[in-house]
Amino acid sequence: MNFGRMPEGWIKSSGNNRRLVITGKRLRGRRNAGEGRIPDATAPLDLHSDPMSDDWMGLPWQEFCVGQTQVKMIGLYRALHQTNNSLIYVGQSSAVLSGLSVGVE
Repeated sequence: MNFGRMPEGWIKSSGNNRRLVITGKRLRGRRNAGEGRIPDATAPLDLHSDPMSDDWMGLPWQEFCVGQTQVKMIGLYRALHQTNNSLIYVGQSSAVLSGLSVGVE
């Protein structure tokens, strides 16, 4: 997951307006092997561990909840299929809704 960042080794396109075109400053996205991610960026998460575990992806998770309770906290969440308990979704929110497991940031 990269949450909207450009892939490593790529430079983002500029805007596309008349002023940029006239001044020659409109740029297309392109590869840039010399430019990597910011050194203090977090390491990629481990997606190969069990998504049902309390420490999935190396993060602390609360237990799964069922029902209409709304948890009001910022964090990651994971949603399960109700009949076979398989992971169907992982997301982030400022107000995690019912039936989801909350991960602490």
